[in-house]
Amino acid sequence: MCGARFEGLPDTPFGNALLALRQRANQLSYTARFMDTVGLTLTQAGSRWRTRRAANPAAWKLPAGRTQAKWFLLAAPARGALLNVIQDPPKEGGAPELTVSIPSADFGPVKVAWALHLDGTLERLAGRETDGRYTFTLRPTEKATTVLLVNSVGPQVSAALPSPPPWAAK
Repeated sequence: MCGARFEGLPDTPFGNALLALRQRANQLSYTARFMDTVGLTLTQAGSRWRTRRAANPAAWKLPAGRTQAKWFLLAAPARGALLNVIQDPPKEGGAPELTVSIPSADFGPVKVAWALHLDGTLERLAGRETDGRYTFTLRPTEKATTVLLVNSVGPQVSAALPSPPPWAAK
């Protein structure tokens, strides 16, 4: 799925663009809790599927070539979610739009949603929140998108050590 880790990406224009896309959001995904596909619902071309886990991991894997999405619950002090979506390549005549629904009880309500696209553009998403779920639609022409759903964010800061650090030998 090429989520937060970068091993195994092909050295191709698509692989390089996907690497750049993931690196734009890695400071959030590295500290976040990986939620995999828990609670996600994807709808495309009238087909709807939930990405629920089953007792047998082979039973919940999506068929090859189908649109995939994985998500991360942002770590405190942030409240939000980060989703990585890889869509089917567009077919002739255009691809159907993809609607994603995610449980938002752990981080909502969503105050703003952003889509980081493979081509480097940033788009504000219009979504809706009802019954503890946030639902939004993605462009049908995108092969890969990272979506940031935000309730609140805080600084991602590490404490600076004095120079030289107190434990350094003198």
